[in-house]
Amino acid sequence: MSLFAIERSFCGRRDALFALRRSARLASEDVLWQRSFLLGEENSALCIWQAPSIEALTRRARTTSLPVRQLRYVDEITPRSCGLETFPTTGGQLFCVYRQFLVAFTATELRAGAWRSVRCADTFPGLQWVRSYWDQGNKISFCFYQALRRADLRAHSAALAVPCDEIWEVTELIPPVHGGADNPSVPFENAGR
Repeated sequence: MSLFAIERSFCGRRDALFALRRSARLASEDVLWQRSFLLGEENSALCIWQAPSIEALTRRARTTSLPVRQLRYVDEITPRSCGLETFPTTGGQLFCVYRQFLVAFTATELRAGAWRSVRCADTFPGLQWVRSYWDQGNKISFCFYQALRRADLRAHSAALAVPCDEIWEVTELIPPVHGGADNPSVPFENAGR
């Protein structure tokens, strides 16, 4: 199974929550919803799905009649997948940092970048890298951090000498089957309350 990101646009937060609930109900045995991120006030969402192929996900997405701005294959990179140990932060908001790169990276280079990111984040109190989604073909990433201040994310990017094209405050929505006490996400049934 591969991982895909669907970027969607909506008329507003209430519309987005309603649409994502409807979309989540259409998951099937071979197309699984992993999580969605409402991206700040942008009236857009990044929805992560697992599917056997982009065609299978496209067929499933069409049944929802929901807007699809972009559908892309992504790799998920987490501290755990890179062999790094992180500790829960106290407080903070979940942010997404959108980055456009000039070159594509190998898996080894991505792990090295993750290591540098985690070590550099230690110098910013309350900043913790949570996960990233990397689109190799388009050379972009969506990096998720817990942070106390948006300015820390810009300073962290500058210290790493990596792009920081956009930053959004996000709300993460997860299916109840993926929720857990150590997950900083908002369970789907509680989102928007």
